[in-house]
Amino acid sequence: MNNRSTQLTDYDRWSDIENHHAAWDTRTQLIAQLIPDNASVFEFGAGRRILERYLKPTNKYTPSDIVSRGVGTYVCDLNQRPLPCFPTHDVAVFSGVLEYLYGLKTLPGPLSDSFPTVIASYSIFENTPSMDERRAFGWKNHYCFLDFIRLFEQCGYICSENIYPWKKQIIFVFSLPK
Repeated sequence: MNNRSTQLTDYDRWSDIENHHAAWDTRTQLIAQLIPDNASVFEFGAGRRILERYLKPTNKYTPSDIVSRGVGTYVCDLNQRPLPCFPTHDVAVFSGVLEYLYGLKTLPGPLSDSFPTVIASYSIFENTPSMDERRAFGWKNHYCFLDFIRLFEQCGYICSENIYPWKKQIIFVFSLPK
C-alpha cells in the first residue's frame, strides 16, 4: 500500500533499505563532524546506520527508525501521535527525515524534553519552491528558512549561527540554552 497520499508513513518505501541511497552518505559525514566528543547520539531515521560509522569512538549511538535496523533500534513512527517519551541523549539527528512528517510543527516540543541539541537537515522551500517537485519527493511539509527555525525557537531552541549547506538542503544545529 502506498501511503503518500494519506497521513501515514510510507512504510513500503522506508522499510526497504534499497530506498536509502548511498548518495546521501556525504550529508551524514558532514553531520557526524558536527557532533562533539563523548556525546550520546540518537539518530531518527537511521536507515543503513551510516552515521554510526562516522561517529567518534567516544560517542554513544542509538539508532531509531520505523522498523528495526538491528540491535538496539528504538522503533518509532514520527507520524504517529502521541509521540513516545524519547530516551535522553545529548544530540538528536535528523538526516533527510523532517520533510516526510505531517506533524512537524508538534515535534520540537517533545524533543526538547530529551535532547539539548538537535542537528537536522531540511530542504527549505526557497531551495525547492516547486510544489510539484516537493510532492514528487513525497515531502509532507514545506517550510521556508525562517519558519523552520521558528518551529524550534518556539520550543526554546536557539539556532546556531553556523548553518551548513548540502546540495539543496541546509543542515541546522539547534541547542537549548544551558
